[in-house]
Amino acid sequence: TVPGAFDAWRKACDLGEPRACTDLGALVLERHEPPFPDEQPAAAYLTRGCDEGDPEGCFRLAEPTLPRRGEPAEADYVLLSRSCAGEFGDGCARLAQVHLDRSTSFDEELAADHLGTACANGHYLSCKHLGLMYARGQGVERDRARSRALLDRFRRTAPRRYLRVGVQGGLPSAFVGEA
Repeated sequence: TVPGAFDAWRKACDLGEPRACTDLGALVLERHEPPFPDEQPAAAYLTRGCDEGDPEGCFRLAEPTLPRRGEPAEADYVLLSRSCAGEFGDGCARLAQVHLDRSTSFDEELAADHLGTACANGHYLSCKHLGLMYARGQGVERDRARSRALLDRFRRTAPRRYLRVGVQGGLPSAFVGEA
């Protein structure tokens, strides 16, 4: 039950498990009535998770106040940096976007580094963006083989919400013995 989850995560958080503090913060953010006993604001749990070493907690703490484009507040930038240092894919991807919005060559190099970390940690759209950067030589040395490898990784592992266009050959299943 939801109240049981709250109690379990609160106990784990009190015992020093940072991921439990982050999960507790996410749970408190969801609408629920009545409030849980001894419930604190979600930011308190997320801050505790972040301070104790959970990179997702740092990202979730910064996420609500991040602008869509442009420079975030200094405190949010620090939280994104901590999230990426902990190798949280979404945090690295968002930090890369901050550097790409600045559009200097130094920032493009930083963005490529952050996109590589995000790609390696499950943010597959970052693989696509990094692959395109390698194809253009933007922030990295141009490398078509690396570009193809990253774009193939995106195609194989990205969620199916992206359109795939191509021709696939083979015999209809009726000819190979399957109904």
